[in-house]
Amino acid sequence: MANCAADHVATRKCFIKCVELQDMGLDINDKIFARVRAENEVGMGDWSSYSVDNVKVTLPPQQMDAPRIISKTGDSITITWAALAEEKTNGNPVTSYKIGY
Repeated sequence: MANCAADHVATRKCFIKCVELQDMGLDINDKIFARVRAENEVGMGDWSSYSVDNVKVTLPPQQMDAPRIISKTGDSITITWAALAEEKTNGNPVTSYKIGY
C-alpha cells in the first residue's frame, strides 16, 4: 500500500465525523484505504489501522458524440445518437440518457 506524499486536508466536515477529500490524483483502478488519528492540545495520537473495506475509484462516462437530427416539424424533433462505446463508460454501464435542448 502506497503512502500519500502529503497529508490531505478535509474540504468538508460532517456531523458524524466524516471527511470528503478532493483532487487526490487517483486513477480509475486505484483502491482507497483510510486511517485516522486524533489530536488535542497535548499533541497527536497514533494512527489507526487502515480501513478494512476499500472503495474502488469510479468516474462518470466520457462525453458522447453529438446527436443527429433525423427530422423536425413546427412542434417536434426526432433525434438519434450512438450508444456510448464500452471503453468510454469508465467501467460503469450506462443506465440512462438525458436529452437537453
